[in-house]
Amino acid sequence: MTYIGTNEVEFVCFVIKFMKKLNYGNERSFSVIKDGKVYKGEYLIDHEMIIVSCGFEKKTAALGGHAIEPEILARVLLLEIIKEKDK
Repeated sequence: MTYIGTNEVEFVCFVIKFMKKLNYGNERSFSVIKDGKVYKGEYLIDHEMIIVSCGFEKKTAALGGHAIEPEILARVLLLEIIKEKDK
């Protein structure tokens, strides 16, 4: 039988808390306001990627430096979706 040391347990607890903070694997709703109009979107984090959707439109990007605050990147991607729709 293999035992896990205290450092490994602390690391596993840290990873679990971090993943919960990221809401890994769960879809989150958010909104942005552009030109006085409210746009609603959803994002999902999957394997260090963020997937943002708005209706039938979708954009995907690597989380990179946004891993701690993924909603910032989600807002940028939603604004890009809105810009492409307005063309």
